[in-house]
Amino acid sequence: MKVICFPADDLASGSYRISWPAQYLAHQGHDVHLAVLGRRGSGLFELITDTDGRLTEVKIPRDTDVVVFQRISRRIHAEALLWLRKVGIAVVHDMDDDLGRIHTKSAAFTHYEDPGGHSWKWCDLACRNATLVTTSTERLKDVYGFGHGHVIDNYVPGSYTETEHQDSNIIGWGGSTAGHPEDLAEAGRSVRKLIDEGHRFMVVGPPSDVQAQLHLKRPPKYVGKIGLMDWAKGLTLLGVGIAPLQNSMFNDAKSRLKVAEMSAVGVPWVASPSAEYQRFHNESYTGILACSPNEWYRGLKQLAGTPSMRVEMGEAGREFMRTQTIEENSWRWLEAWTRALALERT
Repeated sequence: MKVICFPADDLASGSYRISWPAQYLAHQGHDVHLAVLGRRGSGLFELITDTDGRLTEVKIPRDTDVVVFQRISRRIHAEALLWLRKVGIAVVHDMDDDLGRIHTKSAAFTHYEDPGGHSWKWCDLACRNATLVTTSTERLKDVYGFGHGHVIDNYVPGSYTETEHQDSNIIGWGGSTAGHPEDLAEAGRSVRKLIDEGHRFMVVGPPSDVQAQLHLKRPPKYVGKIGLMDWAKGLTLLGVGIAPLQNSMFNDAKSRLKVAEMSAVGVPWVASPSAEYQRFHNESYTGILACSPNEWYRGLKQLAGTPSMRVEMGEAGREFMRTQTIEENSWRWLEAWTRALALERT
């Protein structure tokens, strides 16, 4: 089975869900290849159009069995999926977010609101046109599955679980409010109260609107922008992590990735009770879920003030994540791609 994969980017979604699993499977000897969507001259995927811009042909190696795309948001690419299927190639389309429900203040919102260019509507069409849709959550399967959905959880590289972590009582968050415009507000004034009591707080990420969201008296310490290859190491600067999510339809579909990353590097955490965070909590027996600012305060204070609890929870999270690595679960991608090929050839 020859598989060609086109990740949407070289950031978290493209890497965790497409590039890293594909690279590992190729290293194991499977006929899996990585490419860049729309790169002319690559010999792997090229769209041919007429003078009016209408699709007339898709060039791709004819010995290809399965093509994997991710977060397609242009109409011509969504239409190309049907062309591929007409020549017997199975098409898998991967979705990791509910793009039709992005927060209006998010930096990504306007990117997917242009029907003449990138639009969440074409993501819908691509999912309808695909042989199989892989998603990171059951909720996303409900949104994008159209009767042919398949869930693959977000996993992390095995190297994360071997990343050294030094215990501390530093409370912190990894991210930027550019992509999480109101999530931090779920913690209310809990972090400010803890800072007032003498606890330390930091942000693993670039400067953003954290001070206002958490009602802090002064800007917090920012580590600065960190590339994905150094992300796990950056998280180890935290002694206690936070993962707040605003109660919204977009966040209802969010995956477990943030708490999984922290657990993998041994960082205990407090998080909002979203569906996937609750599931992770129940399966791993780690973390604390907080439903109100008072619960955020109590949970963070307990972890920050109890070294033995931090170490125990951090070790438990890391041990669970050793079963949740890309390497240990690479078979899940092969299973999905094999299923897609069977569906297409039926």
